[in-house]
Amino acid sequence: MAAPLRQEKGFLAPQSLNLNYPAPLKKFGYQLGGHGEILSMNEDSMIIKPCNELEREFYEISVLHPGFARWMPKYYGTLRLHDSQPSLLDQQVEINNRPKFINYILDPYIQTTQAICIENVLIKFKKPCVMDVKLGTQLWGKDADERKRQKAIRKAESTTSSSMGIRITASRVYGKSSDNYTHYSREYCRSLTPDTIMTCFADFFMAEISLSQRQLIIDRFIEDLTLFLEDLENHDVRLRGASLLFIYEGDPNALMDALNKEDEDAQNEQKLGKLTSDEDCAEDEDADYDSDMDEDEDEEFKVTELKIIDFAHSHFQDGIGKDEGCLLGLRNAIRCLKQVLNEMTN
Repeated sequence: MAAPLRQEKGFLAPQSLNLNYPAPLKKFGYQLGGHGEILSMNEDSMIIKPCNELEREFYEISVLHPGFARWMPKYYGTLRLHDSQPSLLDQQVEINNRPKFINYILDPYIQTTQAICIENVLIKFKKPCVMDVKLGTQLWGKDADERKRQKAIRKAESTTSSSMGIRITASRVYGKSSDNYTHYSREYCRSLTPDTIMTCFADFFMAEISLSQRQLIIDRFIEDLTLFLEDLENHDVRLRGASLLFIYEGDPNALMDALNKEDEDAQNEQKLGKLTSDEDCAEDEDADYDSDMDEDEDEEFKVTELKIIDFAHSHFQDGIGKDEGCLLGLRNAIRCLKQVLNEMTN
């Protein structure tokens, strides 16, 4: 579904999407934060998110920063949005070479004429447990006027953002016995302090799965956060108002299937590594194996996922150096998860 690349302002960027088939939109059911309503399409595999110019540019420039971009949702391009009345945005898609407008009510806070089309990273989970964690000590970007700047400063100082570089925005945890989610609202999470934030981190891992599975999931998040920290240290970037998105499978049966699939894939890789007696044969086997893996990938569930999202006030800039506020947040997130894991083990 990825759009073809074109050269634009010195970097490669996906083109605006031209869809040659009906593409009904619907409200995205797993939104935790943000100001405007997010839509989904293509059987929920793609998210349509209203954006400003900074966010569009951030996604397009990220192709030059693969070490960072690997932590972002895949980017497919943009859709044009047309303002027909204050609270109504029309999405224009081209069907059989003729424009068709699909109307959807969005939050009037969003003042934009375009939307980005990005991967729905929840699509590989049956019952995703999701936590949104605002990253960084500074929440306002270079586009903010003085009023927005002061408001963002007050919000950071009244929450854990200023002192810790992280603020849990919201989370939801699946319970198998009730077949329902426990929601931790934005209002509740905004009241957390450095002394109480650990409770919310711990509660996020209380899906009805085994203790060993919880420990494995936390270990994977710690590993991913450590790798992301190392990548962020090597990039000249400012992330203002961006969030870490933690996802893990909350359905015990789907989680077990995903873990079994990982074991099966690891065994296949070991078998493939032994097929080295004939170099040509090994190359053919590699190609066949990769092809098989690509086909299977569409059907399997995942165990965990960590992504960085929301770049409406973020930018890359050569020579600007490290984002120390975000690095502080990552170190504190790692510390919190290690503490949760230690208390869970003991």
